[in-house]
Amino acid sequence: MITKKAAMTTEKPAHSDNSANSPDDLLGIREAITKLDDTLLSLLAKRRNYSLSVAKAKQNMEKPLRDQVREKDLLESLLIKASVQGLESNFVTRVFTSIIEDSVRHQQNYLQSLISPDLHSPQKKSIAVLGGKGAYSYLAAKKFFRQSENTYSACSSFNEIIDKVESAEVEYGVMPIENTTSGGITEVYDLLLSSNLSVVGEEKITIDHCLVSKANVKLKGIREIVAHPQASRQCSDSLAGLTLAKITLAESTAHALEIVAKNSRSNIAAISNEQAAELFGLTVLKKDLANQRKNLTRFLVLSRSSISVSSAVQSKTSIALCTGQEPGSLAEVLTLFKEANIPLSKLESRPIPERPWEQMFYIDLEGNIENSDVAETLKSLAKMCRFLRNFGTYPTEDIRATQVSPGKLANAKLTRDKQTKQSKLTVGRDSTNPSGQTSYPRKERSGVVITDGAKVGDGHFLVIAELAKFATEAEIISQSKQASESGVVVLGCSFSENQDLTEDRSFSIEQVARAASTNKLSVVIEVNNVAELDLVANNGGIPNIGCDNLLNTNLLKSVGQLNCPVVLSCHSSMTIEDYLKAVELVMSQGNLQVILCIREQQSPFKETEFTIDLARIVLLKQKSHLPLLVDLTHTSEKIELTLPLVKAAKAAGADGTFVDFENISAAPNKQSNNTQNSTLLAELMSEIYG
Repeated sequence: MITKKAAMTTEKPAHSDNSANSPDDLLGIREAITKLDDTLLSLLAKRRNYSLSVAKAKQNMEKPLRDQVREKDLLESLLIKASVQGLESNFVTRVFTSIIEDSVRHQQNYLQSLISPDLHSPQKKSIAVLGGKGAYSYLAAKKFFRQSENTYSACSSFNEIIDKVESAEVEYGVMPIENTTSGGITEVYDLLLSSNLSVVGEEKITIDHCLVSKANVKLKGIREIVAHPQASRQCSDSLAGLTLAKITLAESTAHALEIVAKNSRSNIAAISNEQAAELFGLTVLKKDLANQRKNLTRFLVLSRSSISVSSAVQSKTSIALCTGQEPGSLAEVLTLFKEANIPLSKLESRPIPERPWEQMFYIDLEGNIENSDVAETLKSLAKMCRFLRNFGTYPTEDIRATQVSPGKLANAKLTRDKQTKQSKLTVGRDSTNPSGQTSYPRKERSGVVITDGAKVGDGHFLVIAELAKFATEAEIISQSKQASESGVVVLGCSFSENQDLTEDRSFSIEQVARAASTNKLSVVIEVNNVAELDLVANNGGIPNIGCDNLLNTNLLKSVGQLNCPVVLSCHSSMTIEDYLKAVELVMSQGNLQVILCIREQQSPFKETEFTIDLARIVLLKQKSHLPLLVDLTHTSEKIELTLPLVKAAKAAGADGTFVDFENISAAPNKQSNNTQNSTLLAELMSEIYG
């Protein structure tokens, strides 16, 4: 028997010395951790300085600041090294992605400080914001100008911000331009066009809307809610449920907070973020009010003078244009950008006053006005447009994370598990096709983007890990984490016919969506009616319509009105013609992000066995350009058969597959834990992605 003290001494801290404090002394361990943290900080600072040296070396070179090929190689090599140390891939990827992002921002700030020193200097600046202290514009301005202590001028309207900057009363103005829930802020577009100001920067902040009031107030007692119009729109679903409370609009979030804080009544509340509520001495009654979980607002930084942006820095250029009324005039404009290979990150239209049915188009393009391709494209635009205004080029806030391939994640997971002797299975590789790649023909534009890191079709093969049914919340979280560690980027989830989505059960849509989001995964969730469809879509999930509902016209029309990927699943009981009619109905409503899926059919020889019709894959790929998944969650009860089935489906032309986390866990004696299951899943992913 090992005593507690003996067990502790066998698990020595990674950092130890010969000081008087022994490793089993808690105080000594904490001191060792503190020293190690100090060392980590010194190393991070040293690495940051090296990244700055890279920027200086590239300063006079015609090279982009980022080299994402090198970043990808770096991350993948670090994953292997970390796995030997027993460190989880998600943790290592998250840490080094943050380090790389910080390095890129540090490099960009350095290069921009040389070109536009006033904007990036630590010298105090004067800035106009809507509402003042506590407002979202104030928080965005604080974040953008974080390198200096500034004075902030509170304004009651967007027009006042413009006036103060134009009259030189302040140096800069910060205004919201668009939100991921409520869309573009039309008033700002119109004011921007009529002003003489330039865009010199952008900032994005997460909007965490809360219902806030005075202390010791009950939610059910609220009779009035004060909010900025944008906040009211972004929380319309939650506000609709508070039927006893009237909505009062305020000129800003800060003004709404001030009204509640100074009001003698206790039955009044405001919509704001938690940080702003604390500034006014208010407490949170309810969190997560926004209609969408991912609620971000983009702000523009305005100045009287435009800036230049280093060619090594990723940048945007914002323009406004008006085309003629001839048919195809807008298409000609967009074709110019396509031919120049200039991506557009935004295209917004606004009606032109006093000119019925004519539109002004606001465009954000990814590129620098000083780049020859961008400059030539704008010259060509000027020849075909009635109006063209350049608002300025500025560094983009978007720093895209470098993606690690699923195969590398899976290999890192396997290396780590071998270190802990958890790997129990070796799956043979097909020697005739070691890479697992197939050579079946691809049709143009057949892919559907699911997330920034996941695409299905058009040469991208996708593995979706189906979560176990009736899992507890802890099991959902664990399986999501293990799937992510194994290189999976999309989860699958279906419910038993006996499970009622209206009940408060452990395996809920909210829990699955939350677990997936925490691990930066997408999730495909089966739905049976419009209420479930709305619930899945509102939680950022991808709806999966089963064969039993492919004749449900109302449900299919609702699916077609969504702007997100959807999966339509069928099995052999439905003819291909009827299946494609259902697909066409969905697409006729506007949603072109349809993913086909073939499900297994029950074997005529044994009720507990399922088979997959490979010929159906070939026929569907001939008749449709859409990506096609194969659902293998019931086909194999043995893990050693899963990989051959996946390879067979891939060879027949499938673009992806569902594999069952629960089925994988059944190997070989049905008595394994999630960690072992994920090792088997990692081996499967490693084989598929090579």
